Amino acid sequence: MVAKGLHSHHPDAIAARSGAAGRVAAESPAEATTSKPLEGAASRAALADPQVSFLHTQSQLPEISSDETASVASSDGGSQHGIDSDSLRALFASSMSQLYKSEVPLYGDLLDIVADVNGDMMIQHPSLVSDDEISRLNVERHGAVRVGTPAELAFLSRIFRVLGMRSVGYYDLWADAGLPIHSTAFRPIGSTELMKNPFRIFCSLLRIELIGDLETRQLAERLLASRRIASPRCVELLEKLEASIKPGEADNGDDILRVPHFLAVPREDALEFIEECLQIFKWHSHTNVSKADYELLKTAHPLVADIVSFRGPHINHLTPRTLDIDEVQREMGRRGIDAKEIVEGPPPRINPIYLRQTSFHALSEQVSFSNPFDSSARVSGHHTARFGEIEQRGQALTGKGADLYDEVMRAVHRSKFDLERDQARKASSEEYMAILRREFDNRFTDDADEIRRQGLGFFRYRIVGDARTMSPRVSSGLDEEGNNVLESLIRSGNVVAEPIVFEDFLPASAAGIFQSNLKGPSSPASSTASSDARKAATKSESEEAKKRLEAAVGTPLLDPFELYSKQEVGSLEAVAKAAGLGAIVDLF
Repeated sequence: MVAKGLHSHHPDAIAARSGAAGRVAAESPAEATTSKPLEGAASRAALADPQVSFLHTQSQLPEISSDETASVASSDGGSQHGIDSDSLRALFASSMSQLYKSEVPLYGDLLDIVADVNGDMMIQHPSLVSDDEISRLNVERHGAVRVGTPAELAFLSRIFRVLGMRSVGYYDLWADAGLPIHSTAFRPIGSTELMKNPFRIFCSLLRIELIGDLETRQLAERLLASRRIASPRCVELLEKLEASIKPGEADNGDDILRVPHFLAVPREDALEFIEECLQIFKWHSHTNVSKADYELLKTAHPLVADIVSFRGPHINHLTPRTLDIDEVQREMGRRGIDAKEIVEGPPPRINPIYLRQTSFHALSEQVSFSNPFDSSARVSGHHTARFGEIEQRGQALTGKGADLYDEVMRAVHRSKFDLERDQARKASSEEYMAILRREFDNRFTDDADEIRRQGLGFFRYRIVGDARTMSPRVSSGLDEEGNNVLESLIRSGNVVAEPIVFEDFLPASAAGIFQSNLKGPSSPASSTASSDARKAATKSESEEAKKRLEAAVGTPLLDPFELYSKQEVGSLEAVAKAAGLGAIVDLF
């Protein structure tokens, strides 16, 4: 049995939060970053500020010991000298946030809005999130970068692995949206690591073979072959950290939820490593190309120009998490921020699912190009790519739930197409949202218990009482009265089912965000392969592309459904044990 479901921070959802499905509890951070108990809704709301994360996570790094290394607890109860990769990831995330805020001041405004909205939600609904969940809200949710070559992706993969992040999922944005890239998400995968710091990077690799024009493709290949995204010192420090991973802490091949935890390096080396890594993602207004070459690359596709024309993979966007994305969307409009017209993903729900995202539109930034006639002079111009995004996360769906979600979204698109055909005009954002709400209301239950019973969403189960008194005799998953044991335990309040948070991405939403921030359509005559060729691409071709991306990453791309299933099964095993049962099967 694989189940799932989650609830929303929609005001109507508050009354439903005491139901069997419970509140999303997978959001608590590790003990090292857990807030002290707070008094009063206003005090708790004051902590809902993403901007506090930088100094906070710096302080979480272990103290320097006498031999200039950090001392951390080991799994056997002793002490080891090294740096916790979770703390290192937290520092990396907060440092990335500070860097991006310095480069894109409007991102700071976005953090202010998110802090205000989250604070207001917690004042109005004090039971909405726990103190632990507030701490997780303060950590940046995800960033996005784009690389040009498999070698660049391989290097970033090594960095992220040291930070306790694994590659999860495959996103073919060429098949989904005609974008000449494919992607994976680097993120922590174990429940404990996610609670400590859930930072993730959506990393896209240019599919250079999709550039149709030979001259443009050769130009891109030449430019990418000549650049080095990391300094020699960064490479040196990375190799040092990789060599320092404690024996026995690497993956054992059987449990995909195990990752390296301790790095036996001095604290000063770890801090320098983070600083060197930041240089990779720093914005450089000086391009590596002439204005003419830039325009040629842009004609192929704006993403090609963004990936190829600069020194390295600058941050494309950073995304904080909000408790009410619709209010954030409205507040951006009130503050005069140029936001997307619609929120990507499912509609507002009492029990939210998957992921909802919005953004302010990409900025037009001044850049300079090389001058082919005078190497000492530069040519001024503009580039548009970087933007600010916000997300609201819901429940991870099972395969069955994901299929239903896709079916509903296809119905949404058909209804939108029919409306536009009949009206001979583009549907307004209000009309689209009305269609979205209607189709989900008709096709996808918004009842948490039904989501669980129908196996549409993943849940984490936990004991809240003495479950052994509820099931003295069990046979084939039935209690002595012939009722399903798990259902009986849930109804009695001895077991709660908490939706597992969706930690990944939706290809359609990612494509929608990217496309809304690309100025001007690409030319079908001279750019990436035509839409007809894209639609004719076979499943085997997509699988081959996935294999190439996986080879560049250097490790298997983990299946997100398998990760969520392992979390759910692990929680059921704990419930069965606490209830004095022999195995999970005795619960059903």
